[in-house]
Amino acid sequence: MKKTTILLLTILFFSIGCTDIDDKLNVQIRVHNSTEVILTKVSVDLLEYDYIAAGAKTAYKAKEDFLAVKQLTVESDSLVIPLTINNIQQDTLQPGRYTYKINIFSEADGIEFEVIED
Repeated sequence: MKKTTILLLTILFFSIGCTDIDDKLNVQIRVHNSTEVILTKVSVDLLEYDYIAAGAKTAYKAKEDFLAVKQLTVESDSLVIPLTINNIQQDTLQPGRYTYKINIFSEADGIEFEVIED
């Protein structure tokens, strides 16, 4: 009986130690470039992502707060488009992972993006 208890406690200890609990305690953001151009830099508020190939996704980065994103800036070569996001429906983000998917980036069309909760 004692061996079974020790075995169960060991399994429980390793299963808790192997989970990524902090993923559920903060906001993590990544960028998905679904355009056909290379994005040299993308800024989501203070988070910066460099060199995102066409069709590629970045790694997640933890946001320092839970405030909704207010500024998105996308750069490619000499084209820089800053976009102020006015989302009056949402003041804060729930803890979790989010993907900012850039669908359109051009001088003529500007930026079109969507936010996907992963």
